[in-house]
Amino acid sequence: MAAASIAGFTWYTAVKAAYISTVFSTLTEERNLIYLAPILFAATALFIERPSLRVAPVLAAAALAGYVLVGTNYKMDVHLYNDAPGLAILQSANRNLGLTPHGARIVLLALLGASVAVLLAPRVRRVPPVAVRGLVLTAALFVLAWNVTGQMAAASASRNFSDELLHNYPRPLNWLDQADHGQPAMYLGQEITDANGLWLLEFWNKSLQYVWSLDGTAKGPGPTLSPDLLASDGRITTAPGIQYVVVDPGIDLVGQPAGKATHLGGGAAQDWRLYKIQPPLRLLDAETGIYADGWSKKTSSYSRYRTPGNRPGYVIVNVSRAAWNGTSPPGHVTIRVGPLRVKNKQPALASVTQTVRWTVQSGEQRTFQIATPKPPFRVEVLISPTFVPAQQDPRSSDVREFGAQLSFGFRPR
Repeated sequence: MAAASIAGFTWYTAVKAAYISTVFSTLTEERNLIYLAPILFAATALFIERPSLRVAPVLAAAALAGYVLVGTNYKMDVHLYNDAPGLAILQSANRNLGLTPHGARIVLLALLGASVAVLLAPRVRRVPPVAVRGLVLTAALFVLAWNVTGQMAAASASRNFSDELLHNYPRPLNWLDQADHGQPAMYLGQEITDANGLWLLEFWNKSLQYVWSLDGTAKGPGPTLSPDLLASDGRITTAPGIQYVVVDPGIDLVGQPAGKATHLGGGAAQDWRLYKIQPPLRLLDAETGIYADGWSKKTSSYSRYRTPGNRPGYVIVNVSRAAWNGTSPPGHVTIRVGPLRVKNKQPALASVTQTVRWTVQSGEQRTFQIATPKPPFRVEVLISPTFVPAQQDPRSSDVREFGAQLSFGFRPR
């Protein structure tokens, strides 16, 4: 049973880790060996009852364990590595005792040597049986203490991580259920890079039934959808029975404001706004290609479907790299404005009525006021080349591609 279990679960873990390394990332998949724990505990109990064994298998197992200890990344730079919760005891020692990965490797190799000594002690004739039994019982207690400590370290790290996430989330936790009185609600966002707030919103609010995004960036684990633009007046795909919709910054709906909550995510404070709508679901205006902290990608857009009196006016476009004082290549900015049409069930420019060009440098910003036609109209911004903060400044860990910080507004004539 032990041989079959070890071979089967080791093969399963190896195949899973190898596959994930080809499609996602190279991970330490220790948690998939948890199924071997009952077998190993039973074997430990059997050894305590009858401490006898063969030398060759012990040395072979010790060599394998030593290879694993030397070649494994202990992931001590994180609080809890969910693919290897058994490493939580080392991560806790790093935070509380200053244990380094090199020091942890020395400790584990020393424990391996001590384990081999305990296993081989019964074969040494000069060691009294009473001493062998005391040594074995001490080792058994140490195994239990190690497991309990690891379990407590993992639970503590998980709790701390949860508290950190909740610290960024608005109160009360079920604010949406209270605002929509338990009626079915939908979430509609764009450029979702940090889904922790969204997952908390789903978890604490039973009324949230659908998670959608305008650009396909909505995160699972449940089903997601990118609604189609059904008409040039802003009508989009509507879920049946929905009267309340939560939107991200940069998206406004035709409806009555019904609530607001502020959370931290994506590097900035964001306002979730709740609308009560009368079907069909209609957009008033919408941005795409802009992160929560205001930075844009290479391409971004602003679509406006209604204005006061449906009159033409001026779109206000602010382009800025004032928040970035490091080096960056000059960003060539092209702003195109024109009537909006529906193309392949998505908004697009029907024609270009105004084109503005500029080059933005680090530390610069400029605001443009550009005449627009009657609604619906669309603004498309191209900034090239982009830059990656982590490549320009070694102190930054941000690997997103930035054009500039963009904001849009509208002023009627």
